[in-house]
Amino acid sequence: MPEALESLTSYPSLFILCFLCGLAIPLPEDVPQLFAGMQIARGKLEWLPAIAAAILGVFVRDLLFFGLGQRLGERALVSPLAQRLIGEARIERAREGVRGRGPVAVLIGRISIGVRVSTFFVSGAMGVRTRDFVLWDGLALLVTTPLLLALGFWFGQPVLDGALYIASRASWAVPALVIALIGVWWWRSASPSN
Repeated sequence: MPEALESLTSYPSLFILCFLCGLAIPLPEDVPQLFAGMQIARGKLEWLPAIAAAILGVFVRDLLFFGLGQRLGERALVSPLAQRLIGEARIERAREGVRGRGPVAVLIGRISIGVRVSTFFVSGAMGVRTRDFVLWDGLALLVTTPLLLALGFWFGQPVLDGALYIASRASWAVPALVIALIGVWWWRSASPSN
């Protein structure tokens, strides 16, 4: 388990971890959210404050990158610094997504690991309105955060280990894992033997 998760024993630490993921911690914020669900199962955290802390930590970080993109504008997308920090390929994927889908690209970026930060930065730089960003990112967080906490609560360490393994290998894998686990849970709860 990553050392950063060991500090997740309070709501402020959950907020900070979710904020720092993708910035100073090389993990998607899904990982501390899954771990927070495990902490809820252990009785160390409560549902509503954990959901609020996780959503706020992620949202503040997302808004930071969106605002940075707004402030710097499209010229920042071709700067050598942005190309080096974010990566030319990620910027181009995010740019194509925003061109093709507009503000809905924010929703798609929210559920895609590996392009979140770049999608939010590019959305700001390409002129997505702040209210559209807040709407789409906020709606996605209101769904994904409780879902990730619930998966950590229900499945515990195996789902966390799977998420860590898969997240290290593919940008699409954690959303696929989440969908697969929801399917397994639904199938098990709907089976006549329960």
